[in-house]
Amino acid sequence: MRRRIVALLLVLVLACTGLIGCNKGSKETKSTTAKSGEDTTKKDKDKNIKMGRYVEEKVKLPELSADEKVFKMVQNKNKQIEVYTKEVKKSSVNFYSYVQKEAGKWEKSTPKWLNDGKVNKTSNEIESILLGQDGNYYALYLSYGGNGQKANIIKAEDETKESSLLNIPYLNQKVKVGQQAFYPYIRKMEVMKNGNFILYDGFKNNKLLVFSKDGKKLEDISIGEEQHLASFDNDVISIKEDNSGFAFFNTDTKKIDKTIDYKVATSDLFDTINVAYAFKEDGTLFICDNKGIERLQKDGTLWETVVDGQLNSMSMPALGIDNLIVQDNSGEEFYVSYYSDNNDIQLMHYAFDKNISSVPQKEINVYSLKENKTIRQSVALYQAKNLDVRVNYVVGMGEEEGNSADYIRALNTELLAGNGADVLILDGLPMDSYIEKGVLSDLSDIIKPMEEKNEILANISNAFYKDNKIYCMPTRFSVPIMLGSKEVINASDSTNDIVKYINDTKKVYCGTMTYAQLICDNLALYSDEFMNDKGVDKAKLTTFLTNLKAIADNIKATEFDESGNNRQASKDPYFDMNNLFRSDKSSFLDNKYETALLRHDSLTMINFSLAMSKNRKGSTYNTINNLFIPTGEVGLNAASKNKDIAKEFIKMMLSSEVQDTDTFDGFPITQSSLDKAKENMLKDTSTYGTSTRGGKEITFSGASESEINGFIQKIKELNKPMQINQVINNMVLENALPYFTGKIDVNQAVDTILEKVNTYLEE
Repeated sequence: MRRRIVALLLVLVLACTGLIGCNKGSKETKSTTAKSGEDTTKKDKDKNIKMGRYVEEKVKLPELSADEKVFKMVQNKNKQIEVYTKEVKKSSVNFYSYVQKEAGKWEKSTPKWLNDGKVNKTSNEIESILLGQDGNYYALYLSYGGNGQKANIIKAEDETKESSLLNIPYLNQKVKVGQQAFYPYIRKMEVMKNGNFILYDGFKNNKLLVFSKDGKKLEDISIGEEQHLASFDNDVISIKEDNSGFAFFNTDTKKIDKTIDYKVATSDLFDTINVAYAFKEDGTLFICDNKGIERLQKDGTLWETVVDGQLNSMSMPALGIDNLIVQDNSGEEFYVSYYSDNNDIQLMHYAFDKNISSVPQKEINVYSLKENKTIRQSVALYQAKNLDVRVNYVVGMGEEEGNSADYIRALNTELLAGNGADVLILDGLPMDSYIEKGVLSDLSDIIKPMEEKNEILANISNAFYKDNKIYCMPTRFSVPIMLGSKEVINASDSTNDIVKYINDTKKVYCGTMTYAQLICDNLALYSDEFMNDKGVDKAKLTTFLTNLKAIADNIKATEFDESGNNRQASKDPYFDMNNLFRSDKSSFLDNKYETALLRHDSLTMINFSLAMSKNRKGSTYNTINNLFIPTGEVGLNAASKNKDIAKEFIKMMLSSEVQDTDTFDGFPITQSSLDKAKENMLKDTSTYGTSTRGGKEITFSGASESEINGFIQKIKELNKPMQINQVINNMVLENALPYFTGKIDVNQAVDTILEKVNTYLEE
């Protein structure tokens, strides 16, 4: 009942007011903008408009040589922005620094302390560079050799002088991890005003290590699961053990002076805590995460929002926050460096502009049932380019897991009443019903020009035409891939064919899984065996469930998962698109069963599938029934009062700016972005490795150009979108499970499913 009430309240609020789009864990923010579509005179608006907010500007980085790459941004002793680069040419390594003298103008130098023969070797990799609280420069670097990876720290009084290698005995002592011995895995470092060192050792979970300036071990500090830290005077600030905020540890008294609550945000793409810190000279602390920049006065307890991250790059899931610098000239200004999916560094400047409104005066609402990284990326990019528009991204279920039926029913009520968001992300929603009832507008004026210019993948767009109109377009798509022999792949066209293969060969078809996961995977692949435009065919549903029971018996499926293989095994199971096609790859490589079913969300995943098929004799891979999984399916609400803005936002979602970024939630739908993904793969010279539970070791490199082309050709032949009706699928799942556990027979299960589905379709 609680979920039903929450779902109803959410869509009612969405229909009545402009919501502030909140990222995970964001604070409540009051909106001063008018309701979407509200008729307010310009005079009244002008009276109430508050002026001034921070605006983002991308900083033009210095021009670099072909072999040079930015790896760190710092603030130097002169309070200037300084960018460090690394240039690798065959066997030589050189480091350079660029100091920003004025906007867009950089002065290059060769810092002696990084080029005196200690760090600048091909066998070394710098992890961190910083200006310590004691006024000295420090670099933490890893050296690689026959004895493994070893951390080293150098120090220099000035960038123009040679460095000295610090003697910290702890760094020379190996520790046993499992059956092997390793040097400490140092990843982060801070230096206090009194010269004490704070180090984070990856082998010492939830601990920071305190050393004196002469290298003597002093103390351990308990921290959260992430190693983010910062320092001011002799205090070190780190994430609390329970990740609920920050602790201030005084290295003089060896005590925690205070703790401050804060909802720490994570990076969607990098799946890590995504935060950077900075201090002003008066001790004011600033935190930057994907919610924005927050300020805490030295002796304060309340956070103030300074920069709203929802209006700029901070909220982009494809960017990780690397560093934050605050400058206080005529007013506070901020520089933030970000790293992207290919580890490129970007630098943004945030300055207060008193001539624009504090809150954008136009707004649109975007709704999705679940969080979507591509949509979040689009929101941030659009708002960065359109300062007068706020895009309120509302996620129906948020982080809540479970059955989505109550949310969908509540949303349907609002949409059919002519309300709801301007832009709808239709994943998991009854799209066909919306089209039939006139809820969605035609997007042909956006899609057809892209088709005429060959910008969009024609096989994807063609699959969404209805009566020469297009009401929905995915922003990404994923591909179910089956591994196995040609014989078993050919036998996977239908559940009838699978059962015939099992009966004929007596082989184990696939890895064991729960009944719930077996039903979900096969509903996604084969629901058209019993579903049609009119509803559910009783006889065909009976055959479908009987076939699944035969497959369950063949693979020894269970009610609950006890294998630790992360298969869906909830006592209250529900259909979840994100949990489909997660086969046990290890046992497939160990020849324990005949197929592995995978979901490819990125072109790079073909590397692993090819390696798996090559390392099992007689195996290959293929798509299934020309199926693809559309994600980020965008539609325009026919009742929207802001269609022009909404259409511009949809164009942004389909633009190269969004499509070029690999957010690992699907393939791009534009040809140029797919070509770029291929180019990036061909540049990758990495070697990968994995092992199976049976002890089989596998190493492999990236796919060749011909192999990539072969896979791209396969995905260009896909023409059947996997249309998921989550409400109906959950009804089938919930009422079929008792048949699989032996509590009822198949006829009872079918009758119950038919009754519930028919009632739902009549609503």
